[in-house]
Amino acid sequence: MVATSLFAFISAWNEFFFALVLLKSPDLATLPVTLARFVGVEGIARLGPLAAGSLMATIPSLLFFAFLQRRLTSGSLAGAVKG
Repeated sequence: MVATSLFAFISAWNEFFFALVLLKSPDLATLPVTLARFVGVEGIARLGPLAAGSLMATIPSLLFFAFLQRRLTSGSLAGAVKG
């Protein structure tokens, strides 16, 4: 259950293309779409805001994984054969 919820959370968090195609209003843009706007047409990225936004984007995933890590490891070791 924990692994499934972890994969579901990460896949929902990374729905970049889906949000890019369907959301036309800039007010409704998701965080990955907003981060993609920090890269200009010529491919020149504004590294300061992009790095800060990327850090803010990864913090929820890291906190979610840190919270569920103990349950994930104990669940995967529960079915292990002890010899």
